[in-house]
Amino acid sequence: MRLIAILLALWANQHPRKVDSWRSPEPFLRYLRWLERSLWERVGDHPWLRLALALLPPVLLFALLQVLLEGWLLGLAEIALGAWALLFLHGPGSPDEQVRDFCADWREGRIDSARSHAAELTDSSTNTASAASLPLLAAAGLFWQSYRRWLSGIFWLLLLGPVGPVALRLIVLLHEHAQRQSDDELADSSNQLLALADWLPARAAALSFALAGSFVHARDAWRKAGDESDQAARLVAAAGVGALHIDDAEEPFDPESDDVEEFLQDARELVGRSSMIWVAVAALLTIAGWLY
Repeated sequence: MRLIAILLALWANQHPRKVDSWRSPEPFLRYLRWLERSLWERVGDHPWLRLALALLPPVLLFALLQVLLEGWLLGLAEIALGAWALLFLHGPGSPDEQVRDFCADWREGRIDSARSHAAELTDSSTNTASAASLPLLAAAGLFWQSYRRWLSGIFWLLLLGPVGPVALRLIVLLHEHAQRQSDDELADSSNQLLALADWLPARAAALSFALAGSFVHARDAWRKAGDESDQAARLVAAAGVGALHIDDAEEPFDPESDDVEEFLQDARELVGRSSMIWVAVAALLTIAGWLY
């Protein structure tokens, strides 16, 4: 059932605009705003308690729904729930579209706009980055977004069922909300929880990039990136760029180069091959009877 859910979500993500309305985070954000108005002051200076109040009720309710729908309609309900969980984790928009927009801006010489797309992909500022390094940053951002929006969800879906990707998405949303509200204590607590949730799937994603590309160079980039538990983004991006056999210490692209689109197409194809590795693993686990 989980394999079918993965394939269904993979197909649906090819049409992001048609499914964006199904995965809006707004209901959870409204819940967070209600908590801020109603309970935060009563809880006081206890970020872990606030984190529990924000996450446990929706996660437990979804887990209950998962249990209630088990075996319903010959498993069709579970498939739909699993596919929606992956779509919800993916969130609105599409990294592929962001990469295409980056390529269009680069081709037309709109470096400032290309810089903005690279920042969106990497979830960080690119103001100090040189123009020649932007394609490399865009590729690194594509690998990170592919992990955060897709591969990490597959990992937790296979391990916990649909509640896994949903819980991960809620942690990410809580962390982003805390950052926007300058709630440093809650942001730090949610970041620690997120680092714990990312520890194993980030390494599995890095391994899949290595298997789908240049294993030796991905392994070397992995080592250079370090292995700290709070460096999932750095680890995943480094392994992906390394798998393309590109030295991340160099700036290989001239702003007038025509090689950027080919390079980023290679990155997209690497993500696609990596996704197929995850699907193949899910298929093997299903055939072996370890998944249903």
